[in-house]
Amino acid sequence: SKLLADFPRIFKGMTTERAAELTALVKEAEQETHGTMLLISENAEAEAKRLSTQATPLVPCKLTPHLLRNLTPIDGAILITPDGICHAIGTILDGMATDKGDPGRGARFNSAVRYVETSKTPCLAVVVSADGGVDLVPNLRPAIDRARIDEALAELRAIRDEDRVNRRKFGQLVEWTDKHRFYFREDDCRELNELIANIDAKIDAQDPSAVRIIRHEYVRDPGLDE
Repeated sequence: SKLLADFPRIFKGMTTERAAELTALVKEAEQETHGTMLLISENAEAEAKRLSTQATPLVPCKLTPHLLRNLTPIDGAILITPDGICHAIGTILDGMATDKGDPGRGARFNSAVRYVETSKTPCLAVVVSADGGVDLVPNLRPAIDRARIDEALAELRAIRDEDRVNRRKFGQLVEWTDKHRFYFREDDCRELNELIANIDAKIDAQDPSAVRIIRHEYVRDPGLDE
């Protein structure tokens, strides 16, 4: 279910049928007991040529789960396009060092992170570990409805404009916004900081003896894009 949701977010315009085909390939790759990697890239054809000295380029062919079963034992990444066309196998990926790596993980995982982090075109690496488990790079956060963010902001505005602050409702809203910090745009963050500061000041005025909460300001997460 995560793959079916994430594929269209990474590869714009991907159909449900195409996402289902890719998901079937991932499920087949997951069966490889020695570990493997699928690299799905919009630029797979050009990358197969660029990395030809550290890969085995193929005559482009449509990849099926049955064919993939014979390729996963080969070391290196299997390079395919979002429509399932395989361009190279045994690919050794390159990429600049990044702080997103994990020294506690193996070379396969970290090479996927380096490559995806520095890629200029949409791509997804599916890393199957030899000890079991599958990692997706990037591993997208769940999507939430933009309307829910707008609703939270509107509710905070209403609390700010009330004669007396409903502290219980305010606390519930701030708890929700704290849990969803990643999803706020820069202008959302500015408004949130102003609203919460105004409401906190109103609480202080209503009840000077109340416990004062020191809050972390909201800032746009660099990982969030449109």
